[in-house]
Amino acid sequence: MTDKMVSFKSIGGYESQKAAAKRISDFFRNYDKYVSRGAELPSGILFYGMPGTGKTMLANAIANESGVPAYRLEADEAARKGNVAAAIKSLFEKAIANAPSILIVDELERVVNCDDPYRKHESDRQMEALRAFLTEIDNAKGKGVLLIATSNVDISQIPSALIRAGRIGKHVWVDAPSNEDRKKIISLHFGANKCFDGISVDDLASYMPGFTGSDIASIVNEVLIACVEEGRNACFSDFLDPIEAVKFGTASQESDDVDDSVIYHEIGHFVADYVLNGKIGMLDIVRHGDILGMYSTLDDPMPHVKKDEDKGSYRKSWNNCVVAVSGAIAAEEMLGEKFLGAASDYAKVANTYRALLSSGIGDSYDVAVEVMAQSFPHFPGTTRPDSFIEGFEKFLNGVAEESRRIISANKELISVLFEPLKRKKILMKEEISDIVRQFDDGAKRKAS
Repeated sequence: MTDKMVSFKSIGGYESQKAAAKRISDFFRNYDKYVSRGAELPSGILFYGMPGTGKTMLANAIANESGVPAYRLEADEAARKGNVAAAIKSLFEKAIANAPSILIVDELERVVNCDDPYRKHESDRQMEALRAFLTEIDNAKGKGVLLIATSNVDISQIPSALIRAGRIGKHVWVDAPSNEDRKKIISLHFGANKCFDGISVDDLASYMPGFTGSDIASIVNEVLIACVEEGRNACFSDFLDPIEAVKFGTASQESDDVDDSVIYHEIGHFVADYVLNGKIGMLDIVRHGDILGMYSTLDDPMPHVKKDEDKGSYRKSWNNCVVAVSGAIAAEEMLGEKFLGAASDYAKVANTYRALLSSGIGDSYDVAVEVMAQSFPHFPGTTRPDSFIEGFEKFLNGVAEESRRIISANKELISVLFEPLKRKKILMKEEISDIVRQFDDGAKRKAS
């Protein structure tokens, strides 16, 4: 889709961001009405957030639906021209001469050279571009010119003088899409294409937590190309490899020789997550680079578990730690030997414990040390006292004890899941749900 083809209808989800953008385009379409009533066009609006979330599409949609001339300055173009200040001045002059109009600056952080926090803060190029922007924005004020900027960096990295009120004063955060937004984006890309008949949009969206709009577009297109080449309709499994490639990198050459400990490790993560949180995700023992296997947690709790609305609760953090160590504990319980591939799992527990301390949970001295260490990197107390280690050891032992209880109580379910996962390499949510349901039904029959 070219820049000129983008409209608000071609952007799935992001209702609040689109509402802000539509308000701007309506101002331009009814310019005289707004101005006659004393309304002023904002000097600038900034869409910021991680790459691939649709910030440039929102900017282009405003330009295309406003019905006024639009001009663009991109970072690479500015660098090629050499004289960034002159390029900025020239574009503002064109915009003022043809007002009301829009000026789009894509990747603002690169134009003003603030995309690298380790680079010298006030380089000549940065200051030249910054001064030009400040001068031209002030000069264009009240002349019917709107500057729309996008940025892939945190707003704190952009010079405050540029984004204060009266300049680029309106800021719209564009994050990775929510689950509901992902559904709308997928539906938009599927359209009326019969190739995707039978694919559950709800299920597919739940497999893509954290994915950006550009990730989703790329995955759908990759599946479509493969299906057209093979002359068939898409099936759900077609999406798994592209999804995992985005998450973990391209899969290594499959091998039938997967160590049993890896299988039990991933099942252990699932069992603990299911027992504590009621979640069912996807189990995968296909190797992706250094990753030997994975349990992908999806964001849809099972109906029998009350969803914890307090996302920062101590219990949720505790449960996440139990899930993290349950992989190693399951392998140990089922095979009778220590599992050596759980370093990253235990690192998650350590990081969670530190976060809990800095949030005020723990002995007052440990909390004080951690908060100071987080706030002041050179704080001399960052050398951990014995009480800190003792506190973490107690926390870890408690987590491991609960994990061991869960694994011991569910060894039969772990065994039931082992063979299907070993044989198929990947068990999707629906397959795991069926296995768990059959297992639970059998347990009930035995009990009766």
